[in-house]
Amino acid sequence: MDNSLQGKADNSAIIANARQTVQFAEDARAVSVQRQEAERIEKEKEAAAAKARSEAEAKASAEAAEAKRKSDEAAAEAKQKADAEIAAQESARKQAEEQRAQAEREKQQLRERLLEQFNRVLPTTDTDRGLVVNMGDVLFASGKADLSTDAKIALAKLTGIVLNYPTLRLAIGGYTDSTGSAEFNQTLSQSRADAVLSYLVTQGLDAGVLSSQGYGMTNPVADNSTTQGRQKNRRVEIVVSGEVIGKQIKGSQAPAGE
Repeated sequence: MDNSLQGKADNSAIIANARQTVQFAEDARAVSVQRQEAERIEKEKEAAAAKARSEAEAKASAEAAEAKRKSDEAAAEAKQKADAEIAAQESARKQAEEQRAQAEREKQQLRERLLEQFNRVLPTTDTDRGLVVNMGDVLFASGKADLSTDAKIALAKLTGIVLNYPTLRLAIGGYTDSTGSAEFNQTLSQSRADAVLSYLVTQGLDAGVLSSQGYGMTNPVADNSTTQGRQKNRRVEIVVSGEVIGKQIKGSQAPAGE
């Protein structure tokens, strides 16, 4: 009887242990499943976070690239515009220089042409003052301011040339030799200069572009101790100047006319 009870008790203990072992195993499996699930969730979270970071980085990189592209385009456009402005300015500068050079060439050509034309009428030289037309003493009555016929013809021809260029200015200067008193020579030189001016006005030149001045025996061009020198000093000079004919033609010296 006791053995039977003892046997039953042992079986119950074995069953209980078996059940407990099964329960432990089930609990262990459940814990393992929970841990695996937690690990899976954690990995998914990490993967999602990594994906989010990657997408954010990709977006930031794309935005940075787009911003750089726009910046580069803006810089390139600004440079292109600046280069175009510089090119336009340079072109305008060159064009202005070419126009100035062309204008200067035209002035020099006109000066050369006038020098040649004046020389066909009266002896003319090119100076820094302008084109100096020389009327010698032989074109006036001796000791007087009366213009000779030849002088009037020459001045008429000169007027015909000058009328084509209304911006020219003519400064008429009278000179004498050293013979006689300074007062007489001053008066004579002024009278001769005035006579030339008056005649040019009668031929159609505007009095506003003409001026006359007597210089007496000053500024001789030759030696007053010789007859030939004194004759050269008795003269009327017409200095033709103006912006239209520019500056003196360097190295140019036209021969005296007829």
